[in-house]
Parts: sequence; C-alpha cells; structure tokens
Amino acid sequence: MTTSAIGNDFRTWNAAFAQECNAPWYPSEDLFPTTDDYRPNCTWIGTDDRFPHSISMKLTDFSFPGSNTPRAVAIADEIKSNRDYLCNAPGRMMFWKKGDANGEDHDECIPIYPPIKRYDNGTAIDPKQILQGHVFGKNCDPSHIGTPWFNYPHLKDPFAPQGGLIPPLRGVPAKRAQPTLRAAVDPAIARRWGGERSETAIERRRILLERRDLCVENLVISPHPGHSARSVCESDTSYGPDFVSLHDGMYCDMCERSLHPVCRPSIREGCFDLVKKELRLGLSGLQGRKLQDMPPPKTYKSVARWETKSGK
Repeated sequence: MTTSAIGNDFRTWNAAFAQECNAPWYPSEDLFPTTDDYRPNCTWIGTDDRFPHSISMKLTDFSFPGSNTPRAVAIADEIKSNRDYLCNAPGRMMFWKKGDANGEDHDECIPIYPPIKRYDNGTAIDPKQILQGHVFGKNCDPSHIGTPWFNYPHLKDPFAPQGGLIPPLRGVPAKRAQPTLRAAVDPAIARRWGGERSETAIERRRILLERRDLCVENLVISPHPGHSARSVCESDTSYGPDFVSLHDGMYCDMCERSLHPVCRPSIREGCFDLVKKELRLGLSGLQGRKLQDMPPPKTYKSVARWETKSGK
C-alpha cells in the first residue's frame, strides 16, 4: 500500500509492520517496489478469532525503506526505540477483531491523531501524544466502535482518557507453538488454532482438515535467500501452508511445527523428499516412537513453487 507526498516522498505500509506487532504472517514472493531483494512477509485477515477482521493505519506515518526525510527518519527512530510507538499507538495502526455489535465497520470511528507537534528534526515534542492522543471523528457514535484484535503481549488499555471511546483491550494471549520434531501429543500444538487437545497426530490432522487449515494439503517451495523455513517454523505467529526453503535447505510441517532437512546425498532419512513431496523417515525415524504418534503422510493437493525473478 503506497502513496506519494510532496517531493515524491513516498509513504508505504507493508505487512512487516503487522508482523512486528505479532499479527499472523507468512512469507511472500512479491518483491517490494524499487528494491532488488526485499520481500516483506504478508499478513492474514479473516473472519474468525485467529485473524484480524480489518486494519486501520495512518499511512503518512510509514515510509519507503531508506527514506531520509526528517519526518520519516524521526518516526522510524521512534518505532525502533520503543515498539509501543507502533503496536500500542491506536491512531498509528490498529487491528480490529470485528466491527460494531452488528458486525459493521464505521470509518468515522477509526482512531485518528490531531496534528502532533514536532521539533524541526521531526521528533515528537511529547511522545505520549503518540500513545494517548488519539481521538475519533465528531460523528462517531460510541456504540459503533469495533472490538480491537491484538496478539501483542504488552498491549495496554488504549488510553481512554483522551480518546474516551475505545473500550479496554482484553484480547487473547499470544499462542506459543513448540518447534519440535516430536509428533507425540502436544497440548500447545493442539490448542494453537483453537482446537481441543487430541490423543494422536492423526486426530490432530483430522481437526485441522475439518477447519480447512492450510497446513494440511498445501505446500510452498521458495528459492529466495530472504526466506527461512526455520524462522517460519519457530515463530509463534506464523500461519500458512507447509514451507520449504531451498536457501536454507529445510522443510517445515506447519501442522506439527516440526522442522526437517531437505533430502540430499548426505541426508537420506528424517528428511523431506522434494521429488516425491513427502517426509522420508526411514527405520531410524521410528525408534522410540509409537506408530499412532507419527504424523500421517500428507498428500498435497496444491504445491506452489515460487520462482526467482531477474536472477534474484
């Protein structure tokens, strides 16, 4: 999402900002404009509690990478110094769980900032304005304010004294996935997307399939150097299809949050076969593990193999 201001000072928002605030994310193959190899991750919007329903933002507070205008540098420094200036600033960026009681969205009830006074170098004179200075449109009916969605563990009540209308945020705590090669019963995995604890990996797979979870029958293979299967697998907030990074030579089963190397001459067991698109366990992979605790084999109905562009 991009716009331009006076003097071609481009403003842009991308999902890297959402990921910074623990919103659900997944790698993307889309190349950022004017860059050679920057591919910001994507974020998810949905209709259930796993994802935000919508996002509001003050687009002029987000700049192109490398922008060196005083305001762009000052805001970037603000965010780097304190993540609250991004994730705890309702007038700058806010994720919404749903609209009003009728599920409707109302533009006049998006939190906004009156002009924030800044020094000549772009630094806010009173940084508390970023956190507390939001207001609403004069035509906003308090009953039309949506319910905020958040997964940022330190998010506070969004400072009602000035805004006066956003109710206290009482969102769900961060859901922590346990990156592990163990496919035995793991309550953290079973609970991750709202499912009940299951007795076996097969039962977990059935639950995920009923919920149409993307990890069950979908696979993405990426050649891009900026993508890491390990980082996707070990993240508490990533969501999406199973993922292979050719760059780091690893495969992530996103249903089980298990990480395995891609098969090669030196690794023939406990690895992911890129030709057959299946996990190759071998006899050594069965040692000490019950058959019912093994993840059932996957048959991918969709395999997306991302391609490099311009040699990148």
